[in-house]
Amino acid sequence: MRNATTRSYFPTDAKSRLVWANNHLTALDQLAGVLDVPAAWLTAAKADLSHLEDFYAWRDQAAELAREYTQAIERAEWDIGGEPVITQPHDPATLGIDKTVTIVAGLYRRLFANIDVILQNPKCTAEVRRQLFILPPETTAPDLLALSPNARAYFTGGEVILQGRLPKPARFWRVTVDRADGAGAQVVGTVAGAKFTDHHELPAKPATWTYTVELRDKQDVPLGKVSVVSLTVWHGSADHGPEGAGA
Repeated sequence: MRNATTRSYFPTDAKSRLVWANNHLTALDQLAGVLDVPAAWLTAAKADLSHLEDFYAWRDQAAELAREYTQAIERAEWDIGGEPVITQPHDPATLGIDKTVTIVAGLYRRLFANIDVILQNPKCTAEVRRQLFILPPETTAPDLLALSPNARAYFTGGEVILQGRLPKPARFWRVTVDRADGAGAQVVGTVAGAKFTDHHELPAKPATWTYTVELRDKQDVPLGKVSVVSLTVWHGSADHGPEGAGA
C-alpha cells in the first residue's frame, strides 16, 4: 500500500529524484544488516540506479547534440549551398535507450516496494527513516540569535540585550562575554525567558563585546549548540536600538 509519508518526501523533479535514490540506496546499504535487506536486492537496485544515471548522461549528451545540429543547420542557411557539419555524429541506439527508459520507472517501483516492507520492521525507527531519506530531518530547536527579525543583539538604555526564542527550559542557556578588556570570557548569567540582558556598564570608548550563548544540560555539560554574536558598544551608544544580529 502506498505510504503517504514516504511519497510526500519523494522529490518532484527527475534529477532530484535521482539524487534522492542515490542517497537512499547508500544509506540502505549501510543499514542492510539492521533492516534485513537481501544483498541480491541491493545489487539489483544499484544496477538499476547505474542504468538510470547512464540514461540522464545520454539525455544531456543528446540535448547537446541537438543544439549542435540546430546551430550547424542555422549556419548552413547563411552559406548558399553549404552542408551542415556535425562534429560528433552519434547513434542513440548504441546507448541502449529503449532498455534504459524502461528502467527509469522500474527503479522507483522497486525502491518504494522495499520501503513499504521495511516500514513494517520494528527496527525502522523514526531516526532510521530519516537516515533513509523517507522522513524529513528532525526539527532542531531554534537558535537564540539565528532567527529573524525578532532575534537580534542590541544595546539600549545603557544595557546590551540578546533577544530571541528558545526551547524550554531556557535556564540551561548559559551566556558568556568577552569584553576585549584582557579579562577573557566570563560567565555573565543565563537566559531568562526569551532574552538576556547584560547590565554591565558600557565602556566610555567603542569596544567590541563578543557574547556566546551555549546550551548545557542539568549537569552543566555543553550540548554542542552555540551561538556567537559580536557588537561594538560604548557609553555614548545607549538608546541606539538594534545594532547587530547573530552569526
